[in-house]
Amino acid sequence: MKTLLNGILVAALAAISMTAQANLITITGTTATVDCTAGATSPACQGYTGGDPSSDTTGPNAGQPTTLGSLSATMADIYGIIGSEQAETNALNTLAGTSFLSTDAVQTDTGGVDSFSFSTDALYFSIKTGLGTSFFRNEAGLTALDVLYDKNNTQGGGISHYTLYGGSSTNVPEPAPLVLLGLAMLGLAFFSNRRGQAS
Repeated sequence: MKTLLNGILVAALAAISMTAQANLITITGTTATVDCTAGATSPACQGYTGGDPSSDTTGPNAGQPTTLGSLSATMADIYGIIGSEQAETNALNTLAGTSFLSTDAVQTDTGGVDSFSFSTDALYFSIKTGLGTSFFRNEAGLTALDVLYDKNNTQGGGISHYTLYGGSSTNVPEPAPLVLLGLAMLGLAFFSNRRGQAS
């Protein structure tokens, strides 16, 4: 019984620790706010800005950057790219000066959620919302990345998908820290109640 309680306490502390150590991207308005300060390397990720977006608004090049972008430790632009995974890959290649193929991309559908977490050692990643797509460079192998989408200030749907480029591990989803904490607290309450009844 004591071993089980200790295990639950360890899980609760791990959940709190994971929450405290996460890097955060908040997508709202017309930009994404980047706060990747957790971990040994700071910033642990940076967002792409600029890149002289195309004047085309409806054709195959709509929203596509036309020149190299700049890295920012505090923000990322949202590009109104229309089209497929290939269009997003082309945009990253232009912004970052890379040469990925669409077959190099590992896309994960998030189903229109408002927030999610993941860990990856991918060198680059993009996040697609109802507003458009933002691109990021991973500086240190993310230990945890929380992504929030504030729909109160925006039009459009939630987070559609994220795409990883490069790296050895493609996608290691993080367990939700608050769920772990909640389960730990429920376990403590349950066993505490049983112990009180036994007395």
